Amino acid sequence: MHPLHDYLGEQLDKALRQDRVAVFYDARSEFAPFIAALEVVDSGRDDLPRVTVGDTLAHLARFEGSFFALKARIEPLVTVDKPDPLLVYIPGQVRDRTGSVLMEIEQAGHVYGDAPGHALKSVARRLLRQTYTDGDIDVMLQPELLSYQDVARFLGQGDGGGGSFAAALRTDHGTCYTALADAVEQEFGLATATIDPASLGSIDTFRFEERSLLHHTAKLITQRDYAKALALVTGRARSFWVDQPAFLDRLAQWELCRLLSELGAVIETVRSALNKMPTTATAWIDAYAQAGGWFEVDRAQRALETWVAAMADDPEEALEQALAVTKRQHEALLKEMATGFIKALMASARTTPGCCSRPTSTRSWSSLARSGWPIFRSMPCVGRRPRSARSWVTRRWSWFARKRSTPLASPGMNWLRVR
Repeated sequence: MHPLHDYLGEQLDKALRQDRVAVFYDARSEFAPFIAALEVVDSGRDDLPRVTVGDTLAHLARFEGSFFALKARIEPLVTVDKPDPLLVYIPGQVRDRTGSVLMEIEQAGHVYGDAPGHALKSVARRLLRQTYTDGDIDVMLQPELLSYQDVARFLGQGDGGGGSFAAALRTDHGTCYTALADAVEQEFGLATATIDPASLGSIDTFRFEERSLLHHTAKLITQRDYAKALALVTGRARSFWVDQPAFLDRLAQWELCRLLSELGAVIETVRSALNKMPTTATAWIDAYAQAGGWFEVDRAQRALETWVAAMADDPEEALEQALAVTKRQHEALLKEMATGFIKALMASARTTPGCCSRPTSTRSWSSLARSGWPIFRSMPCVGRRPRSARSWVTRRWSWFARKRSTPLASPGMNWLRVR
């Protein structure tokens, strides 16, 4: 394809991922060639074609003269809690902002094409500025009947056809492209060149670019800059050197980056919340169990451990370091959570609803277990008696993990679920 098709695909892909439904108004039918070029994968509900929009597989519904007929056809798709991605293309019609038959669908989804910046000439100007001066662009866009194909041709001329040729070579002749790119990389010593990874372009032309960016992402994780790391992982999801079946090992390394970034980010979120926690055990339990609560740390950690265990190849050295740093951050957070909860539990003057009763004297933890305190009664003491609350919690967690006969993440807030 060409930059104009890719740009429109990215915009609509983003809208579909965010709002599930995108209504595309094309008053002058300027973008009909884009819709016609969408790859039809199969037929979906009510025989609506399913097409690839960017990286999203979506149903495609077209306006064919009747808004009521269009609404009746797409209503079964949108009247569910989470509809499948749906692109509604409306050529030759201007959006009616006050009386549209599709008003409810437009409000719930995303509308594209009704803003001045969505017109063909506006989109073309933004893309052409990457190569041409404003004076040249004015001449190119001067014709009143400028077409979609005209803009695509201008954009192809802008890179001398090289960019389009390379993209076609990557798409249709991946093996040949790999051999050519590796030969050029070796001839010019690109793999050993000192190049700032942050300055690399958005397309990984050579193999060394993908590896350099992977190591840069691992470094960001080690420095606990999880937002930038996650942005890099997201931006490189469709790299040639990751997306090909022959490079599944590279995809596994990038997926590890993503899981590390997500775990690190949620650790930072929970750690900042710990500084503001009240001193009641009930509040701690609620903070852990509520929707989007602290249990997300356990979920992210288990996803990470599962992925690492399933990887065919070991993590690269840079990722090994990032993994070790993130694990230490996780263990430190668990200690903070366990310590904070024990303090809150002992400071509670009354019974914590749904959990356990606070002792009325300074009896030892072992005597509390023998006397029937619910959370400890179900987990008998093994070995010599612990001298502190933390050691008690840690040893009870080990007992609980063995009892379940499955490896658990670590002694975090999960043990609170024991009754």
